Amino acid sequence: MNKCEQWADSWTINDIETARHFRDLGVDSITTDFPKRIRDGLK
Repeated sequence: MNKCEQWADSWTINDIETARHFRDLGVDSITTDFPKRIRDGLK
């Protein structure tokens, strides 16, 4: 939950740079077709 106390989702993100961008923005979840690739890229 973000500082406005609202849930923020993003989908469908399949490249690591975009996933990092949305993670840094503070989204609560990322939907992807490649979960292992994105998870590994965000470590």
